[in-house]
Amino acid sequence: MQLDWFTTAAQIVNFLILVALLKRFLYGPIIGAMDAREAHIATRVQAAQDQLKAAERQAAHYNEQLQALNRTREAMLSQAAEEAESQRQHLIDQARQEVQQLEVRWRQTLQQEQTSFLQELRHQAGLQALNVARHAVEDLANQELERTVIKVFLDRLKGLDHETRHVFATVSGEQALEVVIRSAFPLSVETQQTLIQTVRAYLMDHVRVRFATAPDLICGLELEAQGQKLAWHMAHYMDHLEEQFAAMLRQGSEPQATMA
Repeated sequence: MQLDWFTTAAQIVNFLILVALLKRFLYGPIIGAMDAREAHIATRVQAAQDQLKAAERQAAHYNEQLQALNRTREAMLSQAAEEAESQRQHLIDQARQEVQQLEVRWRQTLQQEQTSFLQELRHQAGLQALNVARHAVEDLANQELERTVIKVFLDRLKGLDHETRHVFATVSGEQALEVVIRSAFPLSVETQQTLIQTVRAYLMDHVRVRFATAPDLICGLELEAQGQKLAWHMAHYMDHLEEQFAAMLRQGSEPQATMA
């Protein structure tokens, strides 16, 4: 078969022209569109990657903040628990101290009340005993006892010391003096004369002597001159006994008050 070079050359030229045309009008735009599409996709992928990296960075930042918040929360919870425990212990200690103080005050109050009660009980018992003794002396008083009382009083007048006599003598020398002698019972004339003579002989000369009765003088006599008194009677001893009894009660209560 004989090759037609002209036809072959024409076909080759036509093919090249076709390729050029296809490249120019078909493949070129397609490839350009594909390149543009690829570039757009690459841009979007890059943007997506950038957004992903930004999101990862933001997530890491949020994670760090969350961890910091958790650490802060745990620290605050731990501190709050410690403060609550400390406050609880403080309140327990304070309540314990208050209870102890209340117990101490209660014991002191109870001790004081017991002491006061016992002291009052002793006082009342002592007063009752003294009253019984006083009434017993009053009931036992008779003429024989009265004569004995007068004799004792006369003996006391005769046995006065120099200082006491000087006091009454000084009062007598300053002004006209009246001596009052009181007794729980009316004195006989004979007894009155004996008393007047004894007073003038051993106490004061030339004094007026007046006699009076005083029922509160139990088995005794009392002499008074311008505020100066000489007395001997059971009431005096009873009063002295009451004073001693009260002093004993005070002395007995002082150590207990000191201990409380």
